[in-house]
Amino acid sequence: MNFNKLLIVEDEALTGMVLKLEMQKAGFEIVAIVTNGKSAIEKTESENPDCILMDIRIAGTIDGIETARLIKEKSDVPIIFMTGYAEPALKKRALETNPLDFLIKPVHASEIITLLNNYNYSKTT
Repeated sequence: MNFNKLLIVEDEALTGMVLKLEMQKAGFEIVAIVTNGKSAIEKTESENPDCILMDIRIAGTIDGIETARLIKEKSDVPIIFMTGYAEPALKKRALETNPLDFLIKPVHASEIITLLNNYNYSKTT
């Protein structure tokens, strides 16, 4: 599986738009930017992204980790967590969902691009 179609789950509008533009410049398709767990679940079902870039602290009643857990019940889509919070309990909870990676903000698009390109490359060799 190549990671070409991405879903961005980020409730900071500016962060989401910058990430979208940088990822598009690198050749990735952004299927949507959503701000909450409910929308992330719906877009995952309707758009079938190859990978989800998931902020942990998002708008709505469920956080990014719980959203990832709910998505993983129905889909094996890989998730990359992005967070400004590095508390051990939070990271432990996130890692229980078996994410592709766990990145501490500020996350630069180049980090994500390298990660995805390396994964795409490793799947073709």
